[in-house]
Amino acid sequence: MRNLASSTVAHGVVATPDGIILGTTAAMDRLLGNEPEHFNGRSLWEFLTPRSASELRSRVEAGIRCPELRLPVTFVGGASGAHVLLCNLDVQPHAFALLGEPASALEERCVTTPGGHRNE
Repeated sequence: MRNLASSTVAHGVVATPDGIILGTTAAMDRLLGNEPEHFNGRSLWEFLTPRSASELRSRVEAGIRCPELRLPVTFVGGASGAHVLLCNLDVQPHAFALLGEPASALEERCVTTPGGHRNE
């Protein structure tokens, strides 16, 4: 867990079912433009757009666990505005975790083939 928390690549957050942040990765701290102490104990919902907060809250309340599903979640904060991350959601009885990467990073990894098809 310590290696993930110190990751400068993986954007992640762990929170209680009601959205109280328990921890973030270094990449998430950088994305939102603050130190980890700034986020711990605060509501995750305040760092999301209303639409993303509502969708995520519904999935967490329903206990939806679908590891292969990647949800677009829009985070707001920091000097650079909004950031869309494609996230995997893991819901457990006492907490949930979001682990994602910027949608733009996924697009950059796609390559167009001569026939116009996109491959990863």
